[in-house]
Amino acid sequence: MRYRLVKPRRYLLTLKFKGKRHDLQDNIEIEYESCSKDKKPFKEIQRIINSEFSIQLSELVLLKNTIIDNIVEIIDYLYSIGFTKCRMLSQKKRTIYTKGEKSFCFDTFPDPIGTYLELEAFNDKDLRELKKVVASVIELDSCEVKNYGKIIQEKLNSYGVPRSKQRVCVFSNNLQKFVYQKFKL
Repeated sequence: MRYRLVKPRRYLLTLKFKGKRHDLQDNIEIEYESCSKDKKPFKEIQRIINSEFSIQLSELVLLKNTIIDNIVEIIDYLYSIGFTKCRMLSQKKRTIYTKGEKSFCFDTFPDPIGTYLELEAFNDKDLRELKKVVASVIELDSCEVKNYGKIIQEKLNSYGVPRSKQRVCVFSNNLQKFVYQKFKL
């Protein structure tokens, strides 16, 4: 679940459901966006979060000036109600090229992780078409199919980053230091 402020008083709630396939990401995402200037959308998003996780986020959490400020507030709040272990915190910058329902996504992570290509399609036929395009440029046998969590951990491990810190990959040094300190990593 993702929950964010898009513009003042406009909220976006994304629910991501993971499928059972392991050879590819088999996810369904639903996004709800408010367009209202009143508090009804915020209250509805709060109701959904509260019913699923018994968590009540303050509206102020999402009204900070920067995404880093928002993340720090949310981490502090979740920590205060018992979520005291950081399983994964990663940040990426995505460039998307889309045609119809097919997309090439270039995801750039902080150094030393690098940039990766993600193919997105809504069915196997479209995915095979995207793979053919990629195969015309590089040998697919030299490519690896991995999730970003694995990629980040393996890359940070190869640079000698302690295992306890291999699940934190963000652009902001201040946010990284905050997370290391908060979770005693």
